[in-house]
Formats: sequence, C-alpha cells, structure tokens
Amino acid sequence: MLVAIFVTWRDDLAAAFLTLRHSVAGRVALAAVSLLLIGGTTAAAMRIADGLAIENISYDPTDAGELPDNYPRLGTAVPAFTLVDQEGRAFSNENLRGHVTLVTFAFAHCHTVCPAIVQTMRSVAARLGDQAPDIAVITLDPWRDTPSRLPQMHADWQMPSRVRVLSGEIGDVTSTLDGFNVPWQRDEATGDVVHPALVYAIDAEGRIAYGFNNPSVDWLAEAVGRLAGEKRLAAER
Repeated sequence: MLVAIFVTWRDDLAAAFLTLRHSVAGRVALAAVSLLLIGGTTAAAMRIADGLAIENISYDPTDAGELPDNYPRLGTAVPAFTLVDQEGRAFSNENLRGHVTLVTFAFAHCHTVCPAIVQTMRSVAARLGDQAPDIAVITLDPWRDTPSRLPQMHADWQMPSRVRVLSGEIGDVTSTLDGFNVPWQRDEATGDVVHPALVYAIDAEGRIAYGFNNPSVDWLAEAVGRLAGEKRLAAER
C-alpha cells in the first residue's frame, strides 16, 4: 500500500520531502518512512526511527555508539535488475548472492549528501580491509552518469577496485531505484536529484538484511560483521 501511495502522489511527496529534510523531526520521519517501504510494518518503522534519531541537521552520520542488538532485520528480496559497472560489465541482482554487499545511491554532480555517502563507503572498505564487503553504488542520475562516465566517477570518488559504480539505460536505472524503494525527485531544470542517504546491507542469500539512513562507519562495519558471521555459520553446517 505504501508503495502505491508513493507512486500515485510522487510529486506531492517529493515536495513534502524537501520541506521535511530541513527540520530535525522531519529527517527522522523520512528515515522511518524510507525504511518502512522496505520493512513493511509499523513496528519496524518505530524501531528504525528510534535507531536513527538525531540532534542536529547535518550530513554527518546520524547515529552514535554501537549498532543496537535489536536493530530491525528486514529480510526482503532484492529487486531484479541489470545495470552496467565501470568496466562495462553487466551487474545484476544475481551478483549480490554469495557474499555480503553494501548497496547505496549517489550521483556525480551531487555536492551535498553524496560526498558523505562516498566517504563512508571508502572508510568502511579501509577499516575492514580483507574482510571488507562488496560495495555497489547505483547512480541516481542516469541522464548524466552514463555508462561511459562510470570509470571517471570511480576514479574521482577514489573508490577501491572492488567497488562497483552502476548505471545503464535511464529506464533501467529508474526502475531499479523504484525497486529498491528509494525516495528521489529530479529537478528537470537543473538535473539535480533530491534523495536520502540510504544504505542497504545485503546478506549472502541476496536479501536486504538491514536498511540505514546516513549510517556511521561503525554501524555499517558492525552490520557487515554480523552478516559475515552468519555466512560462516551457514557454511559450517
């Protein structure tokens, strides 16, 4: 039902999003609603809102301390998609199976939230080293972030080689964003895209295990560690 509401009143919701993101209460609400679209339960949204409570409007991570033991597990399927990475290779939801992956969303012309997201991904990879997860960054701007530009984006963002930066045909990218229930709105005049700082942790079975809004490196590292531990236990059985 929530997805249907988002599709039907997308323009109105986008305008509300622009208003809400400038208040503390609004950003907390946006975090809860974004993840409710995936989790699908009111109880999960309440726990997400608690876990993502913030005190100041900032692009710094909104959480502090350790990832709560009871942070909501989503367990929802990754939407089917096929895009292209910076090496010109096809990358689909099937590539998310068999290992832990962080999936996030950014675009090259973004000068607000995207640099913070990119820095967080680099920091997670650096902290975890050989234990780092795979990382996929899906563009929110396929109009400008075409497949031919992906190598330069990967270089400009100073991403490790294992990070995949993804784009494709405009329709393929926008349907992927919608499949992940990413709230986004493009300004047709400037090409800029308004969006939250969503990061999804995908487990080895290819399911969305956790959803975060502007998470800290600590939280993502802990989520990756939990999912990697579950993968090891499953392999030992």
